[in-house]
Amino acid sequence: MNATEIRNATFLALSKTTGNASDRDAVSDGSAFKLSATVRGTINGYGFELDLDSLLTVGHGSTRAGTTNPQINAVVAAILGKLNGTTREAVKRDILAGFAETQTVDASAESTKEAEEFLSALRQQVTQPVRGSVKCQNISSPSMSIRKRRLAIAA
Repeated sequence: MNATEIRNATFLALSKTTGNASDRDAVSDGSAFKLSATVRGTINGYGFELDLDSLLTVGHGSTRAGTTNPQINAVVAAILGKLNGTTREAVKRDILAGFAETQTVDASAESTKEAEEFLSALRQQVTQPVRGSVKCQNISSPSMSIRKRRLAIAA
């Protein structure tokens, strides 16, 4: 086991061990935290000491503009619901048969344009809240010392 492998195994273990342990809602927007820590331990009997010196910053929340569309299934259901039973079944049968034969839905250019305009009119502008991003900047590179000799592992 070499120093690179020990270093990477340490960072992977820390990452996997603490992966979901944090709660973004527990830190305030706009806050900053200076972290200085030393992690000591062993990996497969090799002792190590890892010094960390970082600055964690939490950005401010904001809003983002976007659009929302209704589910196409709901639109088709609403349209079919406006038709009487006989017409509804005929429309479904014709569309299914045409699609089975050609793998396309047969519609005139005029009907297609009307459908595009209708779906476009259904599109709504929305504003969505966005949480401030969390960033961690190393003030100095993490340094790691590793004991060259493997320690005896107690049973």
